Amino acid sequence: MIRQTFLGIEEPSYEKARAVIIPVPYDVMASYGTGARFGPDAIIRASQQVETYDEELEKDLDHLPLFTHEPLAPDKSSAEAMMDKLEAIVKEVDEDGKIPVVLGGDHSLSIAPSRYFAKKYPGVGILHLDAHSDLRTIWEESPFSHASSMRHAYNLGANMVQVGIRSMPKEVVDECKEHRKVFLAPDVPVEEILAALPDKVYISLDIDVLDPSLIPATGTPEPGGIGWYDLLKLLRAVATKKQVLGFDLMELSPVPGLIHPEYAAARLLTKFFGYLLA
Repeated sequence: MIRQTFLGIEEPSYEKARAVIIPVPYDVMASYGTGARFGPDAIIRASQQVETYDEELEKDLDHLPLFTHEPLAPDKSSAEAMMDKLEAIVKEVDEDGKIPVVLGGDHSLSIAPSRYFAKKYPGVGILHLDAHSDLRTIWEESPFSHASSMRHAYNLGANMVQVGIRSMPKEVVDECKEHRKVFLAPDVPVEEILAALPDKVYISLDIDVLDPSLIPATGTPEPGGIGWYDLLKLLRAVATKKQVLGFDLMELSPVPGLIHPEYAAARLLTKFFGYLLA
């Protein structure tokens, strides 16, 4: 089997990389549309069609210090076991001095890296880019649902800054009033968002934060959303002004015959890698 690498570039060894992509083909905890387990492979394949020259940065990204890990096989014995398995890999990558980049998969996977950093750095910032608050204590009889992806880190005291939100239950509004700042779509006030975040930040990006006219291939689309250039402006600011500990991109559910969503997701990742690593 030919090893697939992000952008199709010749990667450095794991030891020399500054960031490590961890593909996780898992969507067991999806509650509506499924198919996000196919997202990581689709995004990596689409990335090989992306130009490595970044016109905004005026740099070629063909030598990014980026390593693509083998896909993490799902543990279907339980959602908790899967989160523990992923957290162990994130911990290993982080302790090796590299930035872990989890490529999912349904958003439940974000539980693992966000709670890891919330435990390691009390009061860490979580920049959560999503259409939904994902702060339910339990959903469909599980605390490991994709609707609970941010609750674990929040309960550990992380400073939650949510951007692009346009769907949340009343109980979350009532229960999650402390150490949480919400910026409803379509507003992306970059300086206010930066001011709400501490120096150390973990980023969780659900692809449905974008308007579904840009990314229709997702499991729980919501009308509206934020725009492409607003998102890029925010990501560039965070990459240059904060210490990004790790990040994830979740919930891309490929639609057969519709290729622009995975290409857009690959382009988004390429832009962020340029901001962070170039």
